[in-house]
Amino acid sequence: MKCDEHRPTCVNCSTCDRECSYSQRLGANDAGVITLANSSQTPTASETPSSSSPANLVAAIGAAGFYPTDGVESGTESLLPNVYNLGHLALLHHLESNLLNSGDTGLFPDATKAGEIAKLIFKSAITTPFLMDELLAMAALHLSTQAVDPAEKNQYLHQAAQLQTRALGHFNAVQPRVSDENCTTMFLFSSFLGLHTLFDTTIYQRDFTEFLDKLIQFIALHRGIRTVTRQSWHIINETEMKHIIDPISALDQLDPQLTVSCGECDGLLAHLAASIESLGPVSFKSCCEAVKSLQWVIGRRRGLHDELHPHITMAWPVLVSFDYLQMLKQRRPEALVVLAHWAVLLHRDRGFWVFGDTGRFMIESASKYLGTYWQDWMTWPNDTLKSL
Repeated sequence: MKCDEHRPTCVNCSTCDRECSYSQRLGANDAGVITLANSSQTPTASETPSSSSPANLVAAIGAAGFYPTDGVESGTESLLPNVYNLGHLALLHHLESNLLNSGDTGLFPDATKAGEIAKLIFKSAITTPFLMDELLAMAALHLSTQAVDPAEKNQYLHQAAQLQTRALGHFNAVQPRVSDENCTTMFLFSSFLGLHTLFDTTIYQRDFTEFLDKLIQFIALHRGIRTVTRQSWHIINETEMKHIIDPISALDQLDPQLTVSCGECDGLLAHLAASIESLGPVSFKSCCEAVKSLQWVIGRRRGLHDELHPHITMAWPVLVSFDYLQMLKQRRPEALVVLAHWAVLLHRDRGFWVFGDTGRFMIESASKYLGTYWQDWMTWPNDTLKSL
């Protein structure tokens, strides 16, 4: 379990009866090899889509705000590099027998294709410590959702945090750049790391402001996947991964003019059009593009089997612009309303263990945060909660 940064000792650390890492991390973060891009700085290649920029996932992870220091989070029991214990073997068994070998976990379309994909994943992970650690972390997260005892749940969450920290430490030490040889491994790592980050946001559901900060971190990281797909999509798509990435194969070819008609967002687009003067041209364009991307996702989702719905729902964060992300950081109401519309899809796919009740929390919290003035803008999200 990660420190929640409450002073003087965080709730998570006191629950686990361990030394709080917050005070040490305040200084350690500044010394990390991967640094956070300040929101006022010029966007990196991972933040603004650019087909001419080299694909560098290190920059994407750094821009998203991860700070591994020497591979181990200060204050957390150290995991020795490349050392695996019996607990890790148990996670590996759960990973192979449940998470990667079943069609009911939401990761793969169906059980028949899961076996092929699992072989590819293990082939990549067996020679790549940072991918293996992140896969084991995902297994621990999945087990935490099945645990009934709170202490057992916290133990799995803590184990997942340890493994993620070590994975980032391995990744930080190697600092790999995407190439034809490692593009599949990098795609897998960035995808699972993105899911892990999204799952972690559920810990902050008691505080909407803190939740938004974590969600923005997730979106920034998930957008970094584009740096992988732009350069190497043709290679990845020739592997067994095509069974789960086919629904996303057209993302970078998305033409807003060809967006599938989506009546659910008509009201939102009308409100945006009526607010163009107060929004300004840049913000108006950013919000409209985010809505049109959401329309495309909703339209594409209608033609897919239920098992693929979480995959296409996760496509939207890859498509939003850097300017829209800045609006979210600024808590601009229009951007929050658009986010609440995406949360409808999270709520509809709440059976996927990574999503859970996150969609409901986002819609209810956004409505409360925005107040009555924005009720008309929030009609579709709020009506969806009442009907589902």
